Amino acid sequence: MTSVYIAIIIQSTLSTLLIYNRRKNELYLFHLYCLVICFDFIYELFMYNHFSGSTLYLDVLPSSFRFLKGPILFMISMNFIGKSLSKQTVRLLLFPFFVVFILNIIAFWQLIRFKEVQPMLLQGYDYIFKGYFYYWLGFILLAILQLCRFANRELPFFRHYYIFLTYLAVSVTAYYVSYKAGVDIDKIRHVYNYLFFIQFGLLINLVLRIKNAKEHSNPPVVAETIDKYKHSNLTPATMQEIAASIRGFLDQTQDYTSEDYGLLNLAEQIQTPKHQISQVITDHMQTSFYELINTYRLELFIKKLQENPSCNVSDLSFQVGFKSRTTFYKYFKSKLGVTPSEFKEQIKCALP
Repeated sequence: MTSVYIAIIIQSTLSTLLIYNRRKNELYLFHLYCLVICFDFIYELFMYNHFSGSTLYLDVLPSSFRFLKGPILFMISMNFIGKSLSKQTVRLLLFPFFVVFILNIIAFWQLIRFKEVQPMLLQGYDYIFKGYFYYWLGFILLAILQLCRFANRELPFFRHYYIFLTYLAVSVTAYYVSYKAGVDIDKIRHVYNYLFFIQFGLLINLVLRIKNAKEHSNPPVVAETIDKYKHSNLTPATMQEIAASIRGFLDQTQDYTSEDYGLLNLAEQIQTPKHQISQVITDHMQTSFYELINTYRLELFIKKLQENPSCNVSDLSFQVGFKSRTTFYKYFKSKLGVTPSEFKEQIKCALP
Protein backbone atom coordinates (compact mmCIF):
# COMPACT_ATOMS: atom_id res chain seq x y z
CA MET A 1 0.00 0.00 0.00
CA THR A 2 2.89 2.36 0.79
CA SER A 3 4.25 2.08 -2.75
CA VAL A 4 0.82 2.93 -4.19
CA TYR A 5 0.54 6.00 -1.97
CA ILE A 6 4.02 7.16 -2.98
CA ALA A 7 3.27 6.61 -6.67
CA ILE A 8 0.07 8.66 -6.44
CA ILE A 9 1.88 11.44 -4.57
CA ILE A 10 4.57 11.52 -7.26
CA GLN A 11 1.97 11.47 -10.04
CA SER A 12 -0.04 14.29 -8.46
CA THR A 13 3.14 16.32 -7.96
CA LEU A 14 4.16 15.85 -11.60
CA SER A 15 0.67 16.81 -12.74
CA THR A 16 0.81 19.90 -10.53
CA LEU A 17 4.15 20.94 -12.03
CA LEU A 18 2.89 20.31 -15.56
CA ILE A 19 -0.16 22.49 -15.06
CA TYR A 20 1.84 25.16 -13.23
CA ASN A 21 4.41 25.34 -16.02
CA ARG A 22 1.63 26.10 -18.49
CA ARG A 23 1.42 29.51 -16.80
CA LYS A 24 -2.23 29.93 -17.74
CA ASN A 25 -4.26 31.81 -15.14
CA GLU A 26 -7.40 29.83 -15.92
CA LEU A 27 -5.62 26.59 -14.94
CA TYR A 28 -4.90 27.56 -11.35
CA LEU A 29 -7.89 25.56 -10.08
CA PHE A 30 -6.63 22.40 -11.81
CA HIS A 31 -3.28 23.12 -10.20
CA LEU A 32 -5.01 23.41 -6.82
CA TYR A 33 -6.99 20.21 -7.41
CA CYS A 34 -3.79 18.22 -7.97
CA LEU A 35 -2.20 19.76 -4.87
CA VAL A 36 -5.22 18.79 -2.78
CA ILE A 37 -4.94 15.16 -3.94
CA CYS A 38 -1.22 15.24 -3.17
CA PHE A 39 -1.76 16.52 0.39
CA ASP A 40 -4.61 14.07 0.92
CA PHE A 41 -2.40 11.11 0.10
CA ILE A 42 0.53 12.47 2.09
CA TYR A 43 -1.83 12.52 5.06
CA GLU A 44 -2.99 8.95 4.36
CA LEU A 45 0.60 7.75 3.90
CA PHE A 46 1.56 9.26 7.25
CA MET A 47 -1.44 7.70 9.02
CA TYR A 48 -0.84 4.32 7.37
CA ASN A 49 2.82 4.17 8.42
CA HIS A 50 2.29 5.78 11.83
CA PHE A 51 -0.10 2.99 12.78
CA SER A 52 2.17 0.22 11.47
CA GLY A 53 0.37 -0.47 8.22
CA SER A 54 -3.13 -0.41 9.66
CA THR A 55 -5.87 1.22 7.60
CA LEU A 56 -8.19 1.55 10.60
CA TYR A 57 -7.44 5.21 11.24
CA LEU A 58 -7.82 6.07 7.55
CA ASP A 59 -11.54 5.54 8.07
CA VAL A 60 -11.69 6.75 11.68
CA LEU A 61 -9.72 9.98 11.10
CA PRO A 62 -10.09 10.88 7.39
CA SER A 63 -8.24 13.79 5.82
CA SER A 64 -9.86 17.22 5.65
CA PHE A 65 -8.40 17.83 2.18
CA ARG A 66 -10.99 15.65 0.47
CA PHE A 67 -13.58 18.30 1.36
CA LEU A 68 -11.85 20.65 -1.07
CA LYS A 69 -12.12 18.54 -4.21
CA GLY A 70 -15.85 19.00 -4.78
CA PRO A 71 -15.87 22.81 -4.41
CA ILE A 72 -12.82 23.09 -6.69
CA LEU A 73 -14.49 21.10 -9.48
CA PHE A 74 -17.62 23.22 -9.10
CA MET A 75 -15.56 26.42 -9.37
CA ILE A 76 -13.82 25.06 -12.49
CA SER A 77 -17.22 24.56 -14.13
CA MET A 78 -18.25 28.08 -13.13
CA ASN A 79 -15.05 29.42 -14.71
CA PHE A 80 -15.79 27.53 -17.92
CA ILE A 81 -19.17 29.21 -18.21
CA GLY A 82 -17.70 32.64 -17.44
CA LYS A 83 -19.24 33.12 -14.01
CA SER A 84 -17.43 34.01 -10.80
CA LEU A 85 -18.48 33.17 -7.27
CA SER A 86 -18.74 35.81 -4.58
CA LYS A 87 -16.34 35.71 -1.64
CA GLN A 88 -19.20 34.79 0.64
CA THR A 89 -20.10 31.79 -1.54
CA VAL A 90 -16.48 30.62 -1.64
CA ARG A 91 -16.25 30.86 2.15
CA LEU A 92 -19.42 28.81 2.45
CA LEU A 93 -18.02 26.15 0.10
CA LEU A 94 -14.79 25.95 2.11
CA PHE A 95 -16.48 25.86 5.53
CA PRO A 96 -16.66 22.01 5.77
CA PHE A 97 -12.94 21.79 4.99
CA PHE A 98 -12.01 24.21 7.78
CA VAL A 99 -14.23 22.37 10.28
CA VAL A 100 -12.61 19.00 9.56
CA PHE A 101 -9.15 20.61 9.35
CA ILE A 102 -9.56 21.86 12.93
CA LEU A 103 -10.72 18.39 13.98
CA ASN A 104 -7.59 16.92 12.34
CA ILE A 105 -5.36 19.24 14.36
CA ILE A 106 -7.13 18.38 17.62
CA ALA A 107 -6.96 14.65 16.82
CA PHE A 108 -3.22 14.82 16.11
CA TRP A 109 -2.63 16.69 19.35
CA GLN A 110 -4.54 14.02 21.29
CA LEU A 111 -2.63 11.23 19.56
CA ILE A 112 0.70 12.81 20.41
CA ARG A 113 -0.18 13.64 24.01
CA PHE A 114 -2.56 10.86 25.05
CA LYS A 115 -1.78 8.18 22.43
CA GLU A 116 -5.50 8.00 21.64
CA VAL A 117 -8.34 10.12 20.35
CA GLN A 118 -11.22 11.04 22.63
CA PRO A 119 -14.49 9.18 21.82
CA MET A 120 -16.42 12.46 21.49
CA LEU A 121 -14.08 13.58 18.70
CA LEU A 122 -14.40 10.23 16.94
CA GLN A 123 -18.17 10.58 17.10
CA GLY A 124 -17.85 14.01 15.51
CA TYR A 125 -15.81 12.53 12.66
CA ASP A 126 -18.32 9.74 12.20
CA TYR A 127 -21.23 12.19 12.12
CA ILE A 128 -19.55 14.39 9.50
CA PHE A 129 -18.31 11.63 7.20
CA LYS A 130 -21.57 9.71 7.14
CA GLY A 131 -22.73 12.10 4.45
CA TYR A 132 -19.40 12.51 2.68
CA PHE A 133 -20.35 10.29 -0.27
CA TYR A 134 -23.41 12.46 -1.01
CA TYR A 135 -21.33 15.62 -0.50
CA TRP A 136 -18.61 14.51 -2.96
CA LEU A 137 -20.94 13.03 -5.56
CA GLY A 138 -23.29 16.00 -5.23
CA PHE A 139 -20.56 18.46 -6.15
CA ILE A 140 -19.50 16.34 -9.14
CA LEU A 141 -23.07 16.20 -10.44
CA LEU A 142 -23.54 19.92 -9.78
CA ALA A 143 -20.36 20.64 -11.77
CA ILE A 144 -21.68 18.49 -14.65
CA LEU A 145 -25.07 20.23 -14.50
CA GLN A 146 -23.55 23.72 -14.65
CA LEU A 147 -21.31 22.67 -17.51
CA CYS A 148 -24.14 21.15 -19.55
CA ARG A 149 -26.58 24.00 -18.94
CA PHE A 150 -24.40 27.00 -19.65
CA ALA A 151 -21.08 26.07 -21.27
CA ASN A 152 -20.45 26.31 -25.00
CA ARG A 153 -20.46 22.67 -26.10
CA GLU A 154 -18.49 23.54 -29.22
CA LEU A 155 -15.41 24.30 -27.12
CA PRO A 156 -12.71 21.72 -27.92
CA PHE A 157 -12.18 20.80 -24.28
CA PHE A 158 -15.86 20.65 -23.22
CA ARG A 159 -16.19 16.94 -24.01
CA HIS A 160 -12.94 16.09 -22.22
CA TYR A 161 -13.92 17.88 -19.02
CA TYR A 162 -17.34 16.22 -19.20
CA ILE A 163 -15.63 12.81 -19.54
CA PHE A 164 -13.36 13.64 -16.60
CA LEU A 165 -16.32 14.54 -14.36
CA THR A 166 -18.32 11.50 -15.50
CA TYR A 167 -15.37 9.25 -14.71
CA LEU A 168 -15.21 10.69 -11.20
CA ALA A 169 -18.95 10.21 -10.69
CA VAL A 170 -18.81 6.57 -11.83
CA SER A 171 -15.71 5.84 -9.69
CA VAL A 172 -17.20 7.35 -6.54
CA THR A 173 -20.52 5.59 -7.06
CA ALA A 174 -18.81 2.23 -7.65
CA TYR A 175 -16.79 2.70 -4.45
CA TYR A 176 -19.91 3.42 -2.40
CA VAL A 177 -22.00 0.61 -3.92
CA SER A 178 -19.17 -1.90 -3.33
CA TYR A 179 -18.86 -0.76 0.27
CA LYS A 180 -22.60 -1.10 0.87
CA ALA A 181 -22.54 -4.54 -0.77
CA GLY A 182 -20.12 -5.76 1.89
CA VAL A 183 -16.93 -5.95 -0.17
CA ASP A 184 -13.79 -5.74 1.97
CA ILE A 185 -12.97 -2.06 2.46
CA ASP A 186 -9.21 -2.57 2.02
CA LYS A 187 -9.75 -4.22 -1.36
CA ILE A 188 -12.07 -1.40 -2.44
CA ARG A 189 -9.55 1.20 -1.31
CA HIS A 190 -6.74 -0.57 -3.15
CA VAL A 191 -8.66 -0.59 -6.45
CA TYR A 192 -9.92 2.96 -5.95
CA ASN A 193 -6.36 4.21 -5.39
CA TYR A 194 -5.26 2.71 -8.70
CA LEU A 195 -8.10 4.56 -10.43
CA PHE A 196 -6.32 7.82 -9.57
CA PHE A 197 -3.73 7.08 -12.27
CA ILE A 198 -6.50 7.10 -14.90
CA GLN A 199 -7.86 10.28 -13.34
CA PHE A 200 -4.51 12.02 -13.72
CA GLY A 201 -4.26 10.85 -17.32
CA LEU A 202 -7.67 12.35 -18.11
CA LEU A 203 -6.73 15.54 -16.28
CA ILE A 204 -3.46 16.01 -18.16
CA ASN A 205 -5.21 15.36 -21.47
CA LEU A 206 -7.80 17.99 -20.53
CA VAL A 207 -5.11 20.55 -19.70
CA LEU A 208 -3.37 19.94 -23.02
CA ARG A 209 -6.69 20.43 -24.83
CA ILE A 210 -7.27 23.73 -23.06
CA LYS A 211 -3.76 24.87 -23.91
CA ASN A 212 -4.20 23.99 -27.59
CA ALA A 213 -7.58 25.71 -27.67
CA LYS A 214 -6.06 28.90 -26.25
CA GLU A 215 -3.20 28.82 -28.75
CA HIS A 216 -5.61 28.56 -31.67
CA SER A 217 -8.30 30.89 -30.33
CA ASN A 218 -6.61 33.95 -31.82
CA PRO A 219 -5.19 32.90 -35.21
CA PRO A 220 -3.67 35.47 -37.56
CA VAL A 221 -6.52 37.30 -39.26
CA VAL A 222 -4.69 39.91 -41.30
CA ALA A 223 -4.90 38.04 -44.60
CA GLU A 224 -8.49 37.00 -43.92
CA THR A 225 -9.48 40.58 -43.13
CA ILE A 226 -7.90 41.93 -46.30
CA ASP A 227 -9.66 39.31 -48.41
CA LYS A 228 -12.95 39.78 -46.60
CA TYR A 229 -13.14 43.51 -47.25
CA LYS A 230 -11.31 43.54 -50.58
CA HIS A 231 -14.48 44.23 -52.56
CA SER A 232 -16.02 46.65 -50.07
CA ASN A 233 -17.27 49.95 -51.52
CA LEU A 234 -16.96 51.93 -48.28
CA THR A 235 -15.03 55.15 -48.86
CA PRO A 236 -12.69 56.59 -46.21
CA ALA A 237 -15.22 59.38 -45.61
CA THR A 238 -18.04 56.88 -45.06
CA MET A 239 -15.94 54.82 -42.70
CA GLN A 240 -15.09 57.97 -40.75
CA GLU A 241 -18.81 58.79 -40.43
CA ILE A 242 -19.66 55.29 -39.22
CA ALA A 243 -16.77 55.39 -36.75
CA ALA A 244 -18.08 58.71 -35.41
CA SER A 245 -21.55 57.18 -35.05
CA ILE A 246 -20.13 54.22 -33.15
CA ARG A 247 -18.14 56.35 -30.74
CA GLY A 248 -20.96 58.86 -30.35
CA PHE A 249 -23.45 56.15 -29.42
CA LEU A 250 -21.08 54.40 -27.00
CA ASP A 251 -20.18 57.74 -25.39
CA GLN A 252 -23.83 58.62 -24.78
CA THR A 253 -25.19 55.26 -23.62
CA GLN A 254 -24.08 52.41 -21.41
CA ASP A 255 -25.81 49.56 -23.23
CA TYR A 256 -22.43 47.82 -23.44
CA THR A 257 -22.68 47.05 -19.71
CA SER A 258 -24.87 44.09 -20.67
CA GLU A 259 -22.57 41.04 -20.63
CA ASP A 260 -24.29 39.71 -23.78
CA TYR A 261 -23.86 42.93 -25.75
CA GLY A 262 -22.77 42.06 -29.30
CA LEU A 263 -22.11 43.46 -32.74
CA LEU A 264 -25.70 42.88 -33.81
CA ASN A 265 -26.96 45.02 -30.92
CA LEU A 266 -24.75 47.92 -31.98
CA ALA A 267 -25.76 47.54 -35.64
CA GLU A 268 -29.44 47.78 -34.76
CA GLN A 269 -28.92 50.75 -32.46
CA ILE A 270 -27.02 52.93 -34.93
CA GLN A 271 -28.97 51.51 -37.90
CA THR A 272 -25.90 50.45 -39.86
CA PRO A 273 -25.30 47.05 -41.49
CA LYS A 274 -23.38 44.68 -39.28
CA HIS A 275 -20.71 43.93 -41.88
CA GLN A 276 -20.00 47.64 -42.37
CA ILE A 277 -19.55 48.19 -38.65
CA SER A 278 -17.22 45.20 -38.51
CA GLN A 279 -15.13 46.59 -41.38
CA VAL A 280 -14.95 50.08 -39.87
CA ILE A 281 -13.88 48.76 -36.47
CA THR A 282 -11.24 46.52 -38.04
CA ASP A 283 -9.86 48.74 -40.83
CA HIS A 284 -10.54 52.29 -39.71
CA MET A 285 -10.45 52.02 -35.91
CA GLN A 286 -7.72 49.36 -35.97
CA THR A 287 -9.23 47.21 -33.24
CA SER A 288 -11.80 44.45 -32.69
CA PHE A 289 -15.38 44.82 -31.54
CA TYR A 290 -14.82 43.20 -28.16
CA GLU A 291 -11.61 45.13 -27.57
CA LEU A 292 -13.53 48.34 -28.29
CA ILE A 293 -16.38 47.40 -25.95
CA ASN A 294 -14.00 46.29 -23.20
CA THR A 295 -12.21 49.63 -23.48
CA TYR A 296 -15.48 51.43 -22.74
CA ARG A 297 -16.25 49.02 -19.92
CA LEU A 298 -12.83 49.63 -18.42
CA GLU A 299 -13.24 53.40 -18.62
CA LEU A 300 -16.64 53.15 -16.94
CA PHE A 301 -15.20 50.89 -14.24
CA ILE A 302 -12.46 53.42 -13.47
CA LYS A 303 -14.96 56.28 -13.39
CA LYS A 304 -17.28 54.46 -10.97
CA LEU A 305 -14.39 53.34 -8.78
CA GLN A 306 -13.11 56.90 -8.51
CA GLU A 307 -16.60 58.03 -7.53
CA ASN A 308 -16.90 55.31 -4.88
CA PRO A 309 -13.50 53.83 -3.87
CA SER A 310 -15.11 51.68 -1.17
CA CYS A 311 -17.12 49.54 -3.61
CA ASN A 312 -16.29 45.88 -4.24
CA VAL A 313 -13.99 45.50 -7.25
CA SER A 314 -15.42 42.19 -8.47
CA ASP A 315 -19.03 43.32 -8.14
CA LEU A 316 -18.25 46.51 -10.04
CA SER A 317 -16.56 44.58 -12.86
CA PHE A 318 -19.77 42.59 -13.38
CA GLN A 319 -21.84 45.79 -13.28
CA VAL A 320 -19.90 47.28 -16.19
CA GLY A 321 -20.29 44.15 -18.32
CA PHE A 322 -17.36 41.81 -17.73
CA LYS A 323 -18.46 38.16 -17.53
CA SER A 324 -15.48 36.70 -15.70
CA ARG A 325 -13.48 38.00 -12.77
CA THR A 326 -10.36 36.26 -14.07
CA THR A 327 -10.73 37.80 -17.54
CA PHE A 328 -11.34 41.24 -16.06
CA TYR A 329 -8.28 41.12 -13.79
CA LYS A 330 -6.09 39.94 -16.65
CA TYR A 331 -7.41 42.62 -19.01
CA PHE A 332 -7.14 45.38 -16.41
CA LYS A 333 -3.52 44.58 -15.60
CA SER A 334 -2.58 44.34 -19.29
CA LYS A 335 -3.90 47.87 -19.82
CA LEU A 336 -2.90 49.65 -16.61
CA GLY A 337 0.02 47.57 -15.36
CA VAL A 338 -1.54 47.04 -11.93
CA THR A 339 -4.34 44.88 -10.57
CA PRO A 340 -7.77 46.40 -9.88
CA SER A 341 -7.16 46.04 -6.13
CA GLU A 342 -3.84 47.87 -6.39
CA PHE A 343 -5.47 50.59 -8.47
CA LYS A 344 -8.20 50.91 -5.85
CA GLU A 345 -5.58 51.42 -3.14
CA GLN A 346 -3.89 54.09 -5.25
CA ILE A 347 -7.19 55.96 -5.48
CA LYS A 348 -7.70 55.73 -1.72
CA CYS A 349 -4.17 57.01 -1.05
CA ALA A 350 -4.76 59.97 -3.37
CA LEU A 351 -7.87 61.04 -1.46
CA PRO A 352 -7.42 64.11 0.78
